[in-house]
Amino acid sequence: MVVTATRSGNLISLAAGGAGAPKEKGIAIAGSVSINIIKNVTEAIVNGLMTGSSISGPLAISSGNNSMLISIAGALAYGGRAGIGAALAVNLILDQTLAYLANSIFTMPAP
Repeated sequence: MVVTATRSGNLISLAAGGAGAPKEKGIAIAGSVSINIIKNVTEAIVNGLMTGSSISGPLAISSGNNSMLISIAGALAYGGRAGIGAALAVNLILDQTLAYLANSIFTMPAP
């Protein structure tokens, strides 16, 4: 018996800011913020096999997560006197990937 759970997906985030104040005394301020939070649970479970249950062959339980996150943040500022640009990117990946046998009582056949 083979039980498999796999999660995949892509998250692409782009945050950009720009400002311009080209006059001689101009001051430009620009900023951008990108906040990404991913919270997924991927589970492969064999649950509730009781006495008398039988499995022929090996038992394999597996779980995987192939997610990808790309985050880009940027800021551009031009001022005749001053240009200030700042960017911040925060990425939190709080995934859980679980594979387990639960609430089960059984006997594997002899090899």
